[in-house]
Amino acid sequence: MPQHKPPPPPKTIPTAIALQEAGIKFQRRKASSFLEVTYKQGLMEMPRVTVSHYTNSLFRYFIALEHYDPKCGSHFTSYCIFMDSLINTRKDVKLLSQSGIIEHVLGSDKEVAILFNNLCRGVTWDFNNCYLAEIFKGVNKLSRPGTENRQTRAVSSIFTPVNPELTEVKNEIHKGYHSPRTCQIQNFCGNNYI
Repeated sequence: MPQHKPPPPPKTIPTAIALQEAGIKFQRRKASSFLEVTYKQGLMEMPRVTVSHYTNSLFRYFIALEHYDPKCGSHFTSYCIFMDSLINTRKDVKLLSQSGIIEHVLGSDKEVAILFNNLCRGVTWDFNNCYLAEIFKGVNKLSRPGTENRQTRAVSSIFTPVNPELTEVKNEIHKGYHSPRTCQIQNFCGNNYI
């Protein structure tokens, strides 16, 4: 008898703004590490992370260390990919800042968005062993068929490529053409999301 394997965790989640539109609230929580993110019943609780001019170098160092020495785990890589998923534009940064989750000393919210969007380019990640996998599953559970509500519509709509660049990439992938950009997006997102 074939064994049923549980589905792998999703490789991305909607942005902070899309999640807020879906009814998910963001709240700052006190914790010993900014890596201690929780999600339960529509409430995403995240410790404050301070973003400074040193954050990019520091996070890249930890990501490189985790890839060099697997005994270190992959918590920083997972957290950075999680934040890259949550943050797409300055509006996402503004929401997380207003919630007390992000504090930064950079010139603008846009700079923080760019930092997180570029931090994990080209980074490989084991989705199956991610410490945030349950959060990815919990947030994406809202988009399961049969649970029609405002949250479902908002979360599932994020996977419809309305961005012209993503539509172009999707068309290229389906035609079999693979530019470096389409390969990068396909490797990061998988075929299910574009």
